Amino acid sequence: TPVTTLRQYISSSFGSRFQTFADYLCPANSDAGTSRAGAISHKFASLFGVEQADIDQMNSNCAGGSPYAAPLTGAFNRDANFIQRVINPNNSQTDGDLFNGNEASLRADYYFNSNNRFFSQFNWAQSEDSYSSATSARGFTNPSTFTTPNF
Repeated sequence: TPVTTLRQYISSSFGSRFQTFADYLCPANSDAGTSRAGAISHKFASLFGVEQADIDQMNSNCAGGSPYAAPLTGAFNRDANFIQRVINPNNSQTDGDLFNGNEASLRADYYFNSNNRFFSQFNWAQSEDSYSSATSARGFTNPSTFTTPNF
């Protein structure tokens, strides 16, 4: 079967040495070699949540055990058809598209000589999250529009 949910994506490993959410949530795995122990693990938990099965697996397989005492709800549903929506957000689904937007970039460079150079860059982006369901995959419950010019 094709990979369509986060749970299926993680368990298929796609070249990663991690095959469970608990592998990613374990600070010994995700934060090894960083100066802020647990930072990546906590970011992963805020996105994908922590289930009791993750806690149990970390308590038996993670150095130091689970840093989570109780299950946590994440921003994304592990069993939703998430991957297909990211790969092709414009496909026809009953829950709508992730976003709609446009962007443009312009850069001009002028070389006076080898020691004097000038450049100017303009970026413009407009994105609209028109998805208004309370179960929005991106966490927005109301439509929003952002326009960000940058010079």
